[in-house]
Amino acid sequence: GLLRTCVYNSFRSYLYTSKELVNLDLRGQLEKISAPTLLIAGEHDGIFPVSVSQEMQKQIPNSKLIVLPNTNHVSILNNPPGIANAVLDFLKTLS
Repeated sequence: GLLRTCVYNSFRSYLYTSKELVNLDLRGQLEKISAPTLLIAGEHDGIFPVSVSQEMQKQIPNSKLIVLPNTNHVSILNNPPGIANAVLDFLKTLS
């Protein structure tokens, strides 16, 4: 999975982003999000397990979590129709 991710992105940008994310902790900021928020998680995400998304969902007011079955960290590549349907369904709830 890592090799495939690096192929789609420049290796340098991947390393820089990874370095910055290691020390980033926004948990104290999640409760300040006021916009309706959709979280999409891959059932088999090895980088951010579903439990992380569940904790985020608990902290973000007015948020919804969708867990896509049979997907990993790159759900957009594993299941594009699932992503599209989740976003469309979420947007419908806003109107």
